[in-house]
Amino acid sequence: MSAPSPNSATDKPAVECEGGTNPSSYVLYDSSIGFCGQGVQGIALAQAQGMSPPSGDIVQVLEALPDAADPYWTTVAGVCSHARCEANYGTPADPRDGRDFTIDTAYEDRLVLQPLPARGNSGAPLACCFPYPISYTVRAGKQWLVTGSASGYQHHEIPDPTAPNRSTARCILSCDPSIQLRNARAVELSRTTVDPKTGASMPTVVPKYDDDPGKGVFRNAQIRFVLWNPVDCPPSGCQPQVRDTYFSFVETGGFVAIEAGLSTLPVMLQSIRFIRGIDQLAIPDSVSQGLMLFDLGLLSSNGVRVFN
Repeated sequence: MSAPSPNSATDKPAVECEGGTNPSSYVLYDSSIGFCGQGVQGIALAQAQGMSPPSGDIVQVLEALPDAADPYWTTVAGVCSHARCEANYGTPADPRDGRDFTIDTAYEDRLVLQPLPARGNSGAPLACCFPYPISYTVRAGKQWLVTGSASGYQHHEIPDPTAPNRSTARCILSCDPSIQLRNARAVELSRTTVDPKTGASMPTVVPKYDDDPGKGVFRNAQIRFVLWNPVDCPPSGCQPQVRDTYFSFVETGGFVAIEAGLSTLPVMLQSIRFIRGIDQLAIPDSVSQGLMLFDLGLLSSNGVRVFN
């Protein structure tokens, strides 16, 4: 994905946005993506998904720096240099942490990114080091993503339907119960917790699989599991979430989606209702102005009954 360089959220020049005593956030505009439809989340949505402490997704800059011989560097000698920019951002093959921007809030057409003032004060502000349109990718922030070979990445994020313009609306979680199990983000559980009364460390109680997903159980329409953090961390601590680490498993005996056509002719459904007794679906069709009965046992239609 590519877009113009993120813009400063203040009236300051872009190269001054990250430094100083009042650093600004950046806003990355890219109306061609549809961030809500892609399931991108900021800090508030991460908290709603049960992440503690919450962390938004990450925008990672993939663009290479201008060549060291590019005359551009002579025009910004007092603001940044190729050497300082490379020290802070690295290269696409060997990236540094400076290429990562945490997403504070996601909208359908833009991402509000958190400021990193240390980078601006280091003499390598983003706008100076990357003067041309950038390529970027969005990564999950301090979470595991659960993806299926057939289902892919599932989510139930939508643009806020109450906003005047859905194309610029904030990303929220849908309240539609039919898609609430479209989950793909798993949060690690610590193996120990602190007793609130004594302050002593004690083993974490294993959650039940019928518990609310916010208590640590990952649940979607296919599977449920609990993900524990590593147990072999040294006393000084560790970072278990290493980028691009993954594990995989094979599911056998699961349900497979079945598709069956209702008719070879155009159909415009008005509603679908299961009729007990005949064990068939009743489907009013506005094109034929009749009622179609669909047999679930045969996965076929019994034709259309037209009512005059």
